Parts: sequence; C-alpha cells; structure tokens
Amino acid sequence: MNTVLLVGAGFSRNWGCWLAPELTGDLLGRLAHNPVLHGVMRTSGGFEKALATVQSEYLQHGTDDAKGRLDDLQAAVMASFRAMNESLIHKGLDFNDDLLHGVRRFLSRFDAIFSLNQDLLLEMHYKPFWSDADTRFQSSYYPGMVEESNFLAQYDVDQIWYPDWEWDLQPRRQPIFKLHGSVNWRDTQGGSIMVLGADKAKSIKEKAILHWYAAEFRAHLMKSGTRLMVIGYSFGDDHINSVIREAGQRGLQVFLVDPAGRQAVPSSVLNSVYLIGESLRPLTTTFGRDHLEWGKLARFFLDSHQQSTHDHT
Repeated sequence: MNTVLLVGAGFSRNWGCWLAPELTGDLLGRLAHNPVLHGVMRTSGGFEKALATVQSEYLQHGTDDAKGRLDDLQAAVMASFRAMNESLIHKGLDFNDDLLHGVRRFLSRFDAIFSLNQDLLLEMHYKPFWSDADTRFQSSYYPGMVEESNFLAQYDVDQIWYPDWEWDLQPRRQPIFKLHGSVNWRDTQGGSIMVLGADKAKSIKEKAILHWYAAEFRAHLMKSGTRLMVIGYSFGDDHINSVIREAGQRGLQVFLVDPAGRQAVPSSVLNSVYLIGESLRPLTTTFGRDHLEWGKLARFFLDSHQQSTHDHT
C-alpha cells in the first residue's frame, strides 16, 4: 500500500501561518502607500489573482511602469512570507510533549509528502523519529535540492536552496516535494523557484525541478493501492485537481483533513475518488490530547497495512 500526504495552506495555519485571505489583508497594509497596487489587491478577489493581473499587465505591455509595479508587488509578497517564516522560528512541530501521538511521528509514516506551501515550516521543524519501527526511512530530504552553506543565515529564514547536480530518489530517505517551489529556492542564475499567480501549470513546466516534482506527484498517485491524505488544501489548483481526478479513475482512496470536510472539495473531484474518511478538527487538538480523533487518522495507516497484508496472502 502506497501512502501519500498532500498539504496546503490550511496545514501551516495550525502553526499560525496565514491563509490566502489573511495574507491578502497583510498585503493591503504593505501596499497602502501605492494606490494602484492597493486598488488591484482590494478588487481582485485575492492576492494570487492580484499578482496574476499585474503579471499579465507586464507581459502584455512590458513598460517600465508595469515592471515596477510587478517588482513592488512581488517584494511585498516576499515580505509577507518572511514575516510568516520569522513567526515560525521558535515554534515546534509537536503541540505538547506527548510525542507518541505527535505530528512528527505521524508525518514520518508516509511514503512521500507533497506540499503546495512555500513557507519554511517543515524545513525548520520536521525532525522526525527515524528510530520508530513504523517507518523504513533514515531521514527526510527535498529531492534535487541542496542547501547553500551559509553560517550567517538566520535559522532557515535566510537559508538559500539550489537545484543539485544530481536528481534521484533515495530509498532510505523520505521525499518531500514542494510542488510550487519555496520562498528561498533559487535557480542557478539566482532566479526564484516559486510559483504564484497566473497559469501555474505553465510556470511549473518552465522550471525543471518543479516539472519533475509534478511528474512524481502523478506517478505516486497513479500507483495501484494508493491512499492519499489531504490536509488543508482548498482544491483551488486545476493542475492538482486533474491529477487527483485521473488517479481516482484508478481507484485512488482519499482521506480529508479540513474543517470544511467534503464541502471543501469540488464535486468533480469528490465524485471521482473513493473517500475513506474525513476529520473536521484542527491539528492543534487532534495532535494535542484528542486521542479519539488521532485514532481516526492513525487508522489511515493501520487499514493500509491490513489491506497490503491481505493483498499478499
């Protein structure tokens, strides 16, 4: 049985990061001095749509003014992400000292983790228990990416990552694929490897490491007997939803973790997969002392193991 995790902004929200509407509110303050960008942000229906509008204007007209607005908006977005990452520095991934029922131990049980988030929560704090018998991995890693040596970096906030010279999957390490890149990822020319705004699918194809990650996401979901747990993803990305729908035709089983539950999922996606459970409670309580809800999530792996054993008998 192949167990896969997909996390969105609602995952990091449990550690205080902003959801998209909250980040939009922060940007309204950061852009208050710029009436044009402030107006676009206020009327576009979200910061990614605002960014898409400004990106489109620059691509269409290519003027210095359009370039300046795009640079200013991107700088404001990066400042918002930096504020979120700085807020994470002194936080831990587990919510209390009950490590047996903790987040780190839980995450270490997945065969692969896919993230749509560009914050640094996992880079900073995901140090799992690799001695646990539940996992076959010795460590986790971000395939194809390597950290730049920088002893002056402020924790992970200033730590820059670049594509490695060798891309491979290592069987004794748990892969974490950041499907939209990350706030601190750079290409060999120093450009950002971070996808926001318009036509994400096209941008992903233009960034080799993310194109590979997208192929790995599809390959993992298409494997026979795959179970996918989705935590905090709002199903707003067509390129992600289409893969889930296609995998659903091959028997993909999905477990939802979201306060909105099934209401967060478009019917075209929900009707294409086999729903094996949902949890409506926040991770802060589930991985606090709520052993009842924790048990519901833990059965995701128990049932998978039992099914795998049955398939081989």
